[in-house]
Amino acid sequence: MRYRSIDRRRGLYPVTTMCRLRVSRSGYYAWRVRPESDRDETDRKLRPMIQQIHAESKGTYGAPRIRAELGSQGHCYGRHKVARLMRIAGVKGCPRRCFNVTTQSDPSHPVAKNLLKQDFTAGSVNHRWASGITYISTHQG
Repeated sequence: MRYRSIDRRRGLYPVTTMCRLRVSRSGYYAWRVRPESDRDETDRKLRPMIQQIHAESKGTYGAPRIRAELGSQGHCYGRHKVARLMRIAGVKGCPRRCFNVTTQSDPSHPVAKNLLKQDFTAGSVNHRWASGITYISTHQG
């Protein structure tokens, strides 16, 4: 990371001055001629595939499902590697919502009568009251 930063600013500042950031000058020059590591090469090729799978899932797939999709395409990588590359790419999955059981159904309980019969107009204030159910997702905000 530091070597890459030095390399980007090589035209603006002398390398010797920038190498005072706890980096040896010889290490920087060795980094410039060193070939790309196998891990970096794999990561470079894998990142666009992860982004494509994530886009195809409309942003819902996380690391386990992306890993499974990669496996079905013949690419076997670990979940932690996929998660690390997702973090680097700024890609996040959307967790599933928990299902809340709110109705305690008991057949012996009587069902309330529908007194309003969908007529919500009131002749005066505090004449008819109604309430809503806010815990059901409507995808409207």
